[in-house]
Amino acid sequence: MIYLESGLQDRLMQTFHYALRPEGFLCLGQSESVARKTKLFSTVDKKHRIFQRRDSALSAAPEFLLAAPQLKPDVPTMRTATRVIDPVDGAVRRVMEKHSPAYVVIDRQHEILRFSGGEVGRFLEPSPGTASLDLLGIVRKVLRPAVRAAVQRAHRSKEPVTTEQRSVRLDGKQRAVRVIVEPLADERHNAIGRWIVAFQEVDAPGAHPDAKSLPGAAQFDVQALEQELQTTRMQLRATIEELETSNEEMKSANEEYQSVNEELQSSNEELETAKEEMQSINEELQTINAELSSKNEMLTRLNSDLKNLLDSTQIYAGDHGPVSRPRQ
Repeated sequence: MIYLESGLQDRLMQTFHYALRPEGFLCLGQSESVARKTKLFSTVDKKHRIFQRRDSALSAAPEFLLAAPQLKPDVPTMRTATRVIDPVDGAVRRVMEKHSPAYVVIDRQHEILRFSGGEVGRFLEPSPGTASLDLLGIVRKVLRPAVRAAVQRAHRSKEPVTTEQRSVRLDGKQRAVRVIVEPLADERHNAIGRWIVAFQEVDAPGAHPDAKSLPGAAQFDVQALEQELQTTRMQLRATIEELETSNEEMKSANEEYQSVNEELQSSNEELETAKEEMQSINEELQTINAELSSKNEMLTRLNSDLKNLLDSTQIYAGDHGPVSRPRQ
């Protein structure tokens, strides 16, 4: 994978995520990682590069998978039967939707997968900036601590969680809202990968027992202070949990940096070893070059001596030219 481009690596990781079963394991090489796809896989063993599949909204089939073959025109196909809706059932459903709580369906990363309808918009307050489907980022600020705490408790316990009433101003009226989080089990794989977050409304928040004897304005002030105190407690608890999570992430990042540092140190040692080998080879080449130079000088001297010998053995006879050498 390290020899593939980043885009192809992303598509390959999506293919692995699509092919694995829920909570399946993915084993990679020592130099490979899923750093850019942390929403698809969670780390099980960083040293041995073992990762686990996460349920995500990106678990659709990758783009480069082969599409299903098209049917030939001459092959007859069965027409889908249109479902007839009973007008009474439709009317009942429309009426009951007004009384049923608004809800959203989220995954492990708090990404919204489904809305119950337009009524859930009263409990959402999108933040400025890049558009996101993160529930904790778009839910109303007054409900955010309660939703975060309830979702975290439901993730840990895998059981339904119901929070206390929260005073929220909806449609110009002060209403009490209760947050309900319930896990959704996958019947095919017997695993929990989605949760329902419902917002149940009450006409008016309940008064404190000790505040019933106070005037109406004082009762409202007492209720507001109690809710603010409860909200502060929830925010403090959520902040502590987020801090613990951040500390764990920092520890994991530190471990990754240490592993990268060790790899760099090993690479540096290999480079130093290669440098020493190159130096030794260079010294050997210099020694061989010196030996070749000395042999070349020796050969030059031998050639000069031989030439002098041949020149000295010639006998000249004046004007008649050189006399041939006697045979040995």
